[in-house]
Amino acid sequence: MKRENLEHVISAACAVTGEDEVYVLGSQALLGTHPDAPYVLTHSMGADLIILGKPDMASLIDGSLGEFSHFHNRFGYFAKGAADRTSKLPDGWKARLVRVQGANVSLSVGFCLHPIDLAASKLAAHREKDLDFVNLMLSHGIIELKSLRSACLSLPIEAGVMNSVLGWVDARLGSENEGHDETRVDAHKGTGSGDPKWKR
Repeated sequence: MKRENLEHVISAACAVTGEDEVYVLGSQALLGTHPDAPYVLTHSMGADLIILGKPDMASLIDGSLGEFSHFHNRFGYFAKGAADRTSKLPDGWKARLVRVQGANVSLSVGFCLHPIDLAASKLAAHREKDLDFVNLMLSHGIIELKSLRSACLSLPIEAGVMNSVLGWVDARLGSENEGHDETRVDAHKGTGSGDPKWKR
């Protein structure tokens, strides 16, 4: 998917739902900060969208703009009405949202997750495909490990999941992060809080 495709999907989603704003939560949110992101990170032709506070809109988006819909068949890309996963995002995610409102969006506005929040949410999900995606974000210089770790510390997840997330990050930080192990179990309670210098 390209940036102009995302703008079109945002506009179409707002049109079918009658809303002025839509949130982009999945991998295509990366197009908010990186319009020319590598193909390996944006090759999916579907964008995960939600209308904040209105979960019933997901089925409307799916039916009108989803995979195999007339919209998809005509344009080659589509929208996915996603479940609201914002409760699993790091503290301060709303302040870091990236506004998308280009020539193809008219008066409609899309808000894309900042790359650091996108990566943290994928680590929280901890599926193989999500971990692979974060590895690619790192290898292409989209995010930095230290900033990612700081964001993950404020994820509202269970201690066991937090340990897995921080273990994954620390394994890549190596000796740079020696001495962080003691923060793992209670990290989700606020240990290590404070806003890092987010990489833009």
